[in-house]
Amino acid sequence: MALAGTTGVAAQDTPARVGYINSEAIVQQAPGYQEAIQQFQTELTSMEAEFEPRAAELQQMMADYDAQALALSDTARTMREQAILQKQQQVQDEANAMQQQAQQRQAQLMQPVMDRVSEAIEAVRIEGGYALIFDVAAGGLVAADPALDLTETVVARLSAALPGGER
Repeated sequence: MALAGTTGVAAQDTPARVGYINSEAIVQQAPGYQEAIQQFQTELTSMEAEFEPRAAELQQMMADYDAQALALSDTARTMREQAILQKQQQVQDEANAMQQQAQQRQAQLMQPVMDRVSEAIEAVRIEGGYALIFDVAAGGLVAADPALDLTETVVARLSAALPGGER
């Protein structure tokens, strides 16, 4: 019982080291970030180019309907409207699928960068003896002493991990 009380007192006597980072700034400076973003933009442009003809086809269907609506019989008009609605749903479904695919690809391209950032943060935490490191980008930090900002330390750690220290 006495030993447990002593340990608690000793732990209270040693203040826990605390620091904070700006993960957005770190990620943007992390090795591989720019390349991942460029790769994603290239792939996204390709996806959009592949999708464009389907969106244009829908626009053409709607324009044709608008131009011919008065000359169509009620049955023909109803059939055209249903075809347009089906095409709209198809285009919307494809757009949603493309957006989901793009998000997955972006996450896939960024994962190695995020892994390196996490490793660097953890290394700084261990080496510096920090009990806690907060992230200002996550919005949980309201005010802090700038001397506790470890952002540049983590960025330096990331750079040092590369051969030749290059970004």
